[in-house]
Order: sequence, then structure tokens, then C-alpha cells
Amino acid sequence: MLPLSFILWLAPIVNFISSLYVFLVFLGGCTLINIFIFCLFTFRKTTDQKKLRYHQLLCWAANWAITHIPGVRTTWNDYDKKSFDKPAVIISNHQSHFDLMCMMGLTPKLIILTNDWVWNSIFYGRIIRYADYFPVSNGVEKIMDKLETVVNKGYSVVVFPEGTRSEDCSIQRFHQGAFYLAEKLQLEIIPVLLHGVGHLLPKRKLLIRKGAIHIKVMERIAYHTLGETSIQRAKNMRAFYKEEYAKLAMEIEQT
Repeated sequence: MLPLSFILWLAPIVNFISSLYVFLVFLGGCTLINIFIFCLFTFRKTTDQKKLRYHQLLCWAANWAITHIPGVRTTWNDYDKKSFDKPAVIISNHQSHFDLMCMMGLTPKLIILTNDWVWNSIFYGRIIRYADYFPVSNGVEKIMDKLETVVNKGYSVVVFPEGTRSEDCSIQRFHQGAFYLAEKLQLEIIPVLLHGVGHLLPKRKLLIRKGAIHIKVMERIAYHTLGETSIQRAKNMRAFYKEEYAKLAMEIEQT
């Protein structure tokens, strides 16, 4: 049996090697997808079929990525895969950079609302833009026409209501944008609960830790059942998330 002091000395090295591997795979994947974008969209007219094919690639790549992180086990609850057949506003708690891939892997037919730095990223900004993921720095009202267009094509809209990653994995205050969208677009809400992602790669940290990702897709909810206004709906949904997160934590967390 290895002495504890040696294990404590070795752990940061293992974490660094794992993190370097993930970064190199991520960089290589971004490069390949950018080549795919160039070949698919540069020489011929962009069509809905091409866009769907591209989203299918992103969905597959995201699933592959989150299931091949060294020392990390990813699991999903037994949810109905047909939940995503009909457009909805998909919401999730926000803990880590990996959250984006967890959501992208759920279904090809989704559009994610992002912030400006993701939109302009030198690594995957082009990938995001060609997927028609929209920045919301100027407010969702400015892109409502675009969202209506993609929803009419069968795509769901993904929003992180907290707006930023939680440093301690707690459920932060929910902004009302997701619930405003659900009302304006007349869409149901699909809550997705993420656990463990913030432990693997916490906010402001660079090295990946060992652990487990749990993705829980919950039942659709009619937006009007959450309250009379977007503010009330945001508060009630946050309370629901806090309760569900506590239940999931009690079920799967160990000493």
C-alpha cells in the first residue's frame, strides 16, 4: 500500500496530466470541427439539412467528450428520450465549463444562449456562431425574431438562469429571462439538473479533478403553473431546483 504522503504528492501531477490531455483533445476536436464547418458551409448553400447534420455532429462530440474525461464517470437518469422531440425552453443550473457539453449532448436540436466571451472565443467561437447559438448581452428582446425562427424549425432553446457559474455549486438566484422566453414563445420548460460538474472543474480553477457527473432530466413544466409573472416563476423554479439538488446530493454524495 502506498504511503499517504506519496499519494498526496502524486495527485496534483495526475490532475495536471489529465487536464493537459483534456485540453489537447478539446483543441484537436475544435480544429476538426472547424475544418468540417469549412467543408460543409463554404462551397455550397447553407440549408436546414446541413445545419441539422452539423448539430448532430456537435451532439455526438459533446457526448463523447464528457464520457471520456480521465477519472470521471458520467451518468444520466432514466428519462424519456422523446422529451426533446417538441421544442421547449431547457434550463439548467450552472457550475462549470463542462455544463455546455452536458447540455449539447442531450439532443441535436437545440440552440444555446451564451455570453459575449463564449461567442468571441478563439477556440470555439466559430463553432458556436455556425451553430446559431446567440449572445444575450443586449437582452433577449433583441434576438426574439431569430429565436422564433429556430423554434419553428423544431429547435429548443437552452438557458442557464443563474447567468454565471456557481463557485460553491449552490443554486444561485435565477434571472427571469428563461421564463420570459417561455411565455413569449409559448413553450414548456424542461428542467435539467447537473451534479458533480462543479467539483470536477470549479470556477477559477484550471486542473480537472476525479469524480462523477450526474445529469438528471426532469419532466416538462408548463410555464404558467410556476406563477403569474416571470419574476415569480424564476423564484419558484429556483426553490424547486434547491430542493431537487439537495435530494440528488443526499442520494449520490459520499464521504
